[in-house]
Amino acid sequence: MPRRSRLSVLLVALVVLAGVVYLTNGVATQRAIEHEEAYLNSQLSNATCLTSYGTTETTSRTRASVVGYGLTSRTVRVQHAYWFSTGELDADGSSEATYEVTIDSVRRVGGDSVTPC
Repeated sequence: MPRRSRLSVLLVALVVLAGVVYLTNGVATQRAIEHEEAYLNSQLSNATCLTSYGTTETTSRTRASVVGYGLTSRTVRVQHAYWFSTGELDADGSSEATYEVTIDSVRRVGGDSVTPC
């Protein structure tokens, strides 16, 4: 294979590989928000004192931002809204958590423990 063709093949392979292993901030923040919502749903569904709950925004907002960078990972700080009712009390607020997001995993590395009961 001529040198120019080999170089072209190598460049194409590098571009494809970069697209596969590169994690964008938008993807990282969305994945962290989704995982925090799953965490909240798990915690709230296990709270036997609650009559209803949700993870929609009321007075609090859901947002996330990248606070740390690596070649294939992002550290994301998440604030996620939630609300609940015990029948006698209605409350809303937001959780705060930090996630380590890679191409193939999302891990909660710190944050609030949500235990309303």
